[in-house]
Amino acid sequence: MRRVVRVLGDSGDRAPIDSVVMSSDQRRVQTAQLTGVKGTSIGIMLPEPVLLRNGDLLELDDGSVVDVVAEPESLVEVRGND
Repeated sequence: MRRVVRVLGDSGDRAPIDSVVMSSDQRRVQTAQLTGVKGTSIGIMLPEPVLLRNGDLLELDDGSVVDVVAEPESLVEVRGND
């Protein structure tokens, strides 16, 4: 299992080796075990809770990165009368 060492905002020149699709609840994380779309086993043990966003990258202990993908959510549109 590869372990997350930090969360990055963008990859620079590194291409992600895998992606993890996470719901909004799952993206509030401090510790977790995830499996990427391509089967990569990933362990998260961060010193404090973080809120992951769509497009964030998880840097792994071997220097590779994994892309965070927000799971599609149902939305409600509300309109007023005026």
